Amino acid sequence: MIDKDVCIMDLDPYTWRNLGEVLKLGNDMRRNFYILCDDDGTIISTYDTEGEVIVIDEKVQDPKSYAEIFIKENPGIQRIFILRKSALIEFNRHMQEHSYEDMDVDEYVEYAVQQFNNTAGIYVYPKIDVPPVIKLLKKYIQNLTDDAYVAICIFNGENLYFSIIIGKKNGKIKFVSTLDYLENKGIKDVKQKDQEKVLNAMKDVFGTNISLKFMTVDELETKVFNA
Repeated sequence: MIDKDVCIMDLDPYTWRNLGEVLKLGNDMRRNFYILCDDDGTIISTYDTEGEVIVIDEKVQDPKSYAEIFIKENPGIQRIFILRKSALIEFNRHMQEHSYEDMDVDEYVEYAVQQFNNTAGIYVYPKIDVPPVIKLLKKYIQNLTDDAYVAICIFNGENLYFSIIIGKKNGKIKFVSTLDYLENKGIKDVKQKDQEKVLNAMKDVFGTNISLKFMTVDELETKVFNA
């Protein structure tokens, strides 16, 4: 879906500060627990994404049964990673020793997730999947005609929370930016009432094969759950 030679512009950290939260929408795996251990199961360190300290004294002999029991005993945690140090080293070695020039960006990400899930010594319960927002976006992009541009703007109340502009060419995403790309057309500090203004700016820059989606965070989350 995302071409390996995609053009990416105006993605400054401030504009994309809410990307992580957008990707979490519809994903109930928000609290993760990590266990790093030696090959014999001796625990080296643990990490809870909520910052809580959970003391573990025993070795991890059987990751599968250990993970299932751990999740049942700690219902606030949605996913557990049991990582043997040697397996992480092997995973990194494998991912870095090959060339992936023929893969599109999303193909590479899916491949990396698959390799991570299937590497011996790495056990994730439940398995990692592509974020629901990405699945929804992929479905939406597939329905766009070639040479089309779409801007998706997410609002929290009246204020812009996140924006993305995507251009499609030969069935793949060739251009990615944000509303910052339209700043020289007077697009700045966008509010929900500015839909027509943004649409006109897009026509000036990208032509007539365009579409614009304004929605709130709540509306996006509803779409994700219903996708």
